[in-house]
Amino acid sequence: MNMELRKRKRISSSATVSVERFLNRTEGCKNVIVFTGSGLSAASGMSMFSTRNGLYERARKKFKIQDGIKLFTYSFYKQRRADVQAFFAQIYSEAQASCAAPGHHALATIAGLRRIKRHYTLNIDGLAEVGLACSATYNAI
Repeated sequence: MNMELRKRKRISSSATVSVERFLNRTEGCKNVIVFTGSGLSAASGMSMFSTRNGLYERARKKFKIQDGIKLFTYSFYKQRRADVQAFFAQIYSEAQASCAAPGHHALATIAGLRRIKRHYTLNIDGLAEVGLACSATYNAI
């Protein structure tokens, strides 16, 4: 199965939401539900999955596979456990060397104000947990 990733459209700077604007918009809200992806951590210097030189491309080159997504499957892990663990250790090291971005701090702020009812994320770097570790509102999916 050959999966082709769709290109994301660039959002103009006027359409982006600043941290202050986000906090202002959630003021008075008690049941905020947040969905985040790898873009939240890109500002921290973390590699993203589908960007140029991202995790999928690096996996494809390193393991000489047609599609880097395959690395993140259980069947590939079962076949090459040690290699996959070494690759994941590199991702972990990258995360350990990164600092939380303004978006992470905004999440921590609204979590501290008890505004977040639920936070769903596809992030694997742990940076989204900044300030949320003690909260029951964090759900990695």
